[in-house]
Amino acid sequence: VSVLICNYNMQAWVGEAIDSAKAQGAEVIVVDDASTDGSLREIAKHTEHVLGIARETNGYLARARNDALAAARGRYVMALDADDKLAPRALDVLAGALDADRTTQIAYGKAHFTDEAGHPMEYGHGPGRSPWPFEYDDKLQRVGDNITCLPYASMVRREWLVRSGGWRERCRTGEDIDLWQRLIMYGARPRMVTQADFLVYRTRTDSMSVTEP
Repeated sequence: VSVLICNYNMQAWVGEAIDSAKAQGAEVIVVDDASTDGSLREIAKHTEHVLGIARETNGYLARARNDALAAARGRYVMALDADDKLAPRALDVLAGALDADRTTQIAYGKAHFTDEAGHPMEYGHGPGRSPWPFEYDDKLQRVGDNITCLPYASMVRREWLVRSGGWRERCRTGEDIDLWQRLIMYGARPRMVTQADFLVYRTRTDSMSVTEP
């Protein structure tokens, strides 16, 4: 598995993201997208057995992910934002499901939601729990209006990502929804393969999904 971590000014959390992937034996590729904080120093502390790419100019998230994808060698690929991290054994569970079922091209599970300090959020379904992500529903997914059944960090077969051209770089937001829509139209089958948490999602008031429409 190749885990693509894209970082822009996430000095406080990027180390946790890297370590959560390294601990599971993944090929880890970190792209720093011209950060202006101390991210590069923090990344350097965690880069043993990690490929680091430092961009000189900010190319935005889709470009950074495509740079990482170009260097990836894993059979399966997962994007991971630098302020999130993987739950223990997440990669074994998702990769095992893709190994077992060749008709599934995108695998995902549930997410655990925390605040900036790492404390569980409360949405009325237990600490850190939410109804989303959903079991894949084609009608719901194809609505397109910022609706997606599956998280950005879902695991994908690399050849499908490469054939689709990766993330569309003109999408400054919603690049994950755009990618899933294209892959599904090409015939990819997404599947929620576990009800366990695979992603620890940090909810921030200044995140791109909050500040940019």
